[in-house]
Amino acid sequence: MAHTEESLGTKKLNLKNLWQSFRERLTDRFNLSVIVLIIAYTTILSVYTTSKHNAFDTYAWDLGVYDQSFWSTLNLGKFFWNTPNFGHFHIHFEPVLFLALPIYAVFQNPVTLLVLQSFLIALGAVPLYLIAQDMLKSKARAATFVLLYLTNPVLISINLFDFHAEAFMPLFLFSALYFYRKANFPGFFLFLILALSTKETVPLITVFFGVYIILSRRKSVAQSGLKSLMQDKIFCAGVSTIVLSVVWFYIASQLISFFVLASFHSRFEYTYLHAVWWSDFGKEPLGILVGILTKPSLTLSHLGWMLNEKMLLIGAYLIPLFFMPLFEPWILAIPIPWIMSLFLSSNPWYWRLGIYYPAPVIPFVFLAAVYGIKRASKANLKVVKKIQYLMMISTFFMSVFLIYPYIGLNVPPFRRNLLHNQALFSAIDLIPLSGSVLTQNNLFPHLSHRPQVYPGYPIYITEPTFEYVLMDITNRFYVENVASPMSLYKPIGQVLPDLWNDGSWGVVTAVDGIVLLKRDYTGRLVTLTKEGLMVKFYNNEQFSGEPAFRTVLLSVDWNQTIVGVDWDRTIYTENISPFVTVHDGHYSVAYEGYLTAPSTGAYTFRFVSKNNPSLFIDDKLVLDGSSVTTIDYSAQIQLIEGKHKISIQQIVNGEGQIQLYWQTPLIEQMEIIPTSYLHLQAN
Repeated sequence: MAHTEESLGTKKLNLKNLWQSFRERLTDRFNLSVIVLIIAYTTILSVYTTSKHNAFDTYAWDLGVYDQSFWSTLNLGKFFWNTPNFGHFHIHFEPVLFLALPIYAVFQNPVTLLVLQSFLIALGAVPLYLIAQDMLKSKARAATFVLLYLTNPVLISINLFDFHAEAFMPLFLFSALYFYRKANFPGFFLFLILALSTKETVPLITVFFGVYIILSRRKSVAQSGLKSLMQDKIFCAGVSTIVLSVVWFYIASQLISFFVLASFHSRFEYTYLHAVWWSDFGKEPLGILVGILTKPSLTLSHLGWMLNEKMLLIGAYLIPLFFMPLFEPWILAIPIPWIMSLFLSSNPWYWRLGIYYPAPVIPFVFLAAVYGIKRASKANLKVVKKIQYLMMISTFFMSVFLIYPYIGLNVPPFRRNLLHNQALFSAIDLIPLSGSVLTQNNLFPHLSHRPQVYPGYPIYITEPTFEYVLMDITNRFYVENVASPMSLYKPIGQVLPDLWNDGSWGVVTAVDGIVLLKRDYTGRLVTLTKEGLMVKFYNNEQFSGEPAFRTVLLSVDWNQTIVGVDWDRTIYTENISPFVTVHDGHYSVAYEGYLTAPSTGAYTFRFVSKNNPSLFIDDKLVLDGSSVTTIDYSAQIQLIEGKHKISIQQIVNGEGQIQLYWQTPLIEQMEIIPTSYLHLQAN
């Protein structure tokens, strides 16, 4: 009995000591600062990426396909199946996704994936902090590396674009490096396997990490001989890393080939579909490697293509860390095969910032930088402090230089028209969950919880089976689709004329360039909003007969030109018709509705348009387009506070651009008339 009481007392004492140790670590100011930084990063990037999603700035490739893969696994019993790719595991081998399934099962929403991604990227700071603390013997300098990591432009750019399993790589690779340094081989191999499970191509890095481990024991080879070396745990860990990586890649490639051959993608004659981006060298991984090694002139030619952008990526790795990684070239050499594979691709997005492929390089760049600081600290501690200040300054300016103008870091709710986005959400709500939908790349993630939803017109079907077509004519993905030699989808803008001409479609709603079609629909036009103006397009110059198309515009700010960016970052423009039923470049259009005057007084109205529209208020002609020859003209009238009937008539020959500005007694500057002052009805 006494022995039992003594045992219980010992357990209580151990628990008390454990709790006391935990409290001390938690209240340590440097540990606490790391926790605060992780929470801050997760919060800021989660809010940003979520708002980006809500602004319809996420895509079928890849947030939509990941979301539908999770959803179909949990709800349809289909193994990571998605409509755009016929499944996930014949595109990539990413078993790590099974670990995310339980979390997604609780919150089945694309936002769950975005928040999870931000958190796991931020969590990579923990093993980095432990490595730096152990090597530099300073919590302050280790915490500085956490700050540098979480503000690194390459890392942030990975987080900005949709959701990808590559975002897990920094956490797993940092953790593997930490346990390797601690000679904790069970922990090392656990995180090595987790890293391998994020992408079938990770062995490109882990094989060379194994080579690095073996080379690190080269002195032992010289002194002890190979026989005794086989008893060296570190050397064996290096050999095991190489063997595991090679076997993993073989199994992954075989599984991918199996799924490819069972899908429609088998028509492309690639057992590994992404090999298409290295097709100049070969059609499968081994053939590509042989081609790279045996065709030096072709290899050099590919390396030189868009060299400025490739150098920008190298600079983005090194400059924020003030080139300190260069002081540990052996570690920096580990991810070189990965970088070379990116640079030899014919797809420029493989090496561009703002996408996820640079992710696995980050842990090795930071580890090399920690080694660089360690070397400098042996020479002069004061110099180290200055170097870390310079690293923080470099990181700040590189982030400003790369993230803001190059990638376009603007807060989406302010960058996009909120009313337009609200109308899109309302249009989506009109589609039943059981309905099959043809849509476009940027709308797909909001429709992915359906068994049949297509991010463009599928070329593999002979007869369309979808019941609804949802498009946003103002968005570039109306006329543009994912540029890939293996794309199975055509943009809606390209196929809509043929689709419409079969005569079985009706317009359910049309608001601000958003159009929802339904097969065999003959009901009334759903306006979705009480604000804006009703717009009628006629295929004549007399505004007569039945309108060719009716829609609601939220403001008199219409431009038929879509602006996009090609792969070489050249900006292109494409003129579009208001709708397929309207004659391109030759029609008349009438705007009708009501205008609220916020106060009594003088109002100035101004048109900017190439087609000289006319403005009527309370049926009185205010701006006569037929009597002017300029594209910018204005007039002033007196209005009393309240609602007034407004109409605009415009005959379009060419580009149908129009903007209507006003200056009220309450504001001094001209502005596009806000939507809140335009109404479909008088009451």
